[in-house]
Amino acid sequence: MLRAPLLKGRALLASARYKGRRSLGRPAADLAGAARRSWVVCPGGEVETIPILVAEGHLGRIRDGIGGESAGEVVEAIGGARHPLRPATAYELDEAVLLDASVYSGAYKHDLWRQYPRLDWLLGGPVAELGEAALATSFSGSKWFGHWLVDELPMQVLASRLAPPVGHVRPGYAHEPGYRSAFGIPAPPSYRAFLARKLIVVHELAHNADKVARHLAMREAIAPLPDGHDRIFLRRGSAWGQRRRLVNEDEIARRLEPEGFVPLDPTAMTAEEILRRCKGASMLVSLEGSHTWPGYFFMKEGGQHVTIHPPDRVSVQTCGVAPYFGLFGALFVGEDRPGGASLEISADPEELARFIDRVRLGAERDPDAPRRFLDAVRATGSPSTVSP
Repeated sequence: MLRAPLLKGRALLASARYKGRRSLGRPAADLAGAARRSWVVCPGGEVETIPILVAEGHLGRIRDGIGGESAGEVVEAIGGARHPLRPATAYELDEAVLLDASVYSGAYKHDLWRQYPRLDWLLGGPVAELGEAALATSFSGSKWFGHWLVDELPMQVLASRLAPPVGHVRPGYAHEPGYRSAFGIPAPPSYRAFLARKLIVVHELAHNADKVARHLAMREAIAPLPDGHDRIFLRRGSAWGQRRRLVNEDEIARRLEPEGFVPLDPTAMTAEEILRRCKGASMLVSLEGSHTWPGYFFMKEGGQHVTIHPPDRVSVQTCGVAPYFGLFGALFVGEDRPGGASLEISADPEELARFIDRVRLGAERDPDAPRRFLDAVRATGSPSTVSP
């Protein structure tokens, strides 16, 4: 077993070799090209989706999506009748090296999210020489809480089937320990640097039958918890990602209270408290954002996940993934605040209350739609393939 200084030196050398190749104009390898072998863990496919419920006239309010999507692309996605399912593929790298927030294997570099100053790893932190391992952390899961919860946690479950899971050191999210405990998914050993004789990297975009099974297993893990409030108005609070604000949030909370909604601020609660207050909710209403994503797990089957979006940041993903958890997704586009920033919006409380009634009635007309959708997703899959 190499001592820490020697191991760090070898990791630094692997990084320098990669950067040297790139400085000479040599192309980088992609994951498929760098892998010694690869195999499909779960196939993809296509399914008919549950339509996103949209407030009347609100498609015309959309100006932009997220991730570079245009208004036209957002509207097209909202109206899409079918969803593509993406395969989960495992790639096996030889002699892989982790250095801080990047994995190197020959001409390939796999970036993870860096939240520490560059070269901070030199000051200390865990290092290891590994035989076989599976990478269990990701760029998006390290940067955004919602992607950590919905994508990285289930990916860690899959990675642990393939080889001992490992990750890179990063600051944890405030609610991370509580949700890990609730779902029974322990944190993988994390390192500032490692050398792995064989490293498996899972590539999994969007959803497939196996990922949905992992999501449903997470829902099942918290199913024995007692139910909390039936209707939740979730405030965004002050500690979540990119700043956006519902300026008349208090007014909306007052209007919705007679409708049975309980206003809650998740930033002022622990994960355990959130589950205690929200488990089994039939409807969640909130400004869109990562703070709403735990609802995919704690809401009851057939629940309605209603999100309010700035006209310049309409996330089809937030609504479109709800059916993969057995829920209905609904979208309400707010209005600009006069003289305010583009992500400071308001929502008409009466219009929102009417839309909420419409969403409830729509779900009641076909309460079995989420179950049929999940059955269709399951039908596209096959038993997970741990190795080829």
